[in-house]
Amino acid sequence: MLAEQNLAKAHYAARQLAAIPGFSIPFHGPFFNEFVVKTPADADELLAELQERRIIGGLNLRRFYPDLPNHLLVCVTERVSREAIDRTVEAFSRAAGRGAVTHTGKRA
Repeated sequence: MLAEQNLAKAHYAARQLAAIPGFSIPFHGPFFNEFVVKTPADADELLAELQERRIIGGLNLRRFYPDLPNHLLVCVTERVSREAIDRTVEAFSRAAGRGAVTHTGKRA
């Protein structure tokens, strides 16, 4: 049952994040509670804005994979409520919509 909660919440979060304009889930293989999100804006700026709201938005994969700019590794477990997921998705949407710099250097 615990594993089912992890799986369900992670997949819910992935669907909600992918529904934000410009965001996508670039890898379509099976996943458990971690997945990658591609953002339309600079990942470091996006994470900084989320951190101001006390939200850990994920791990910027560019640090480990330079060919994956603006890709975040996101983790969702059974301890994260659906309400927290929804607040996080809203914060992602607002942060990206405020004109964070895109990976091309232009305003989103």
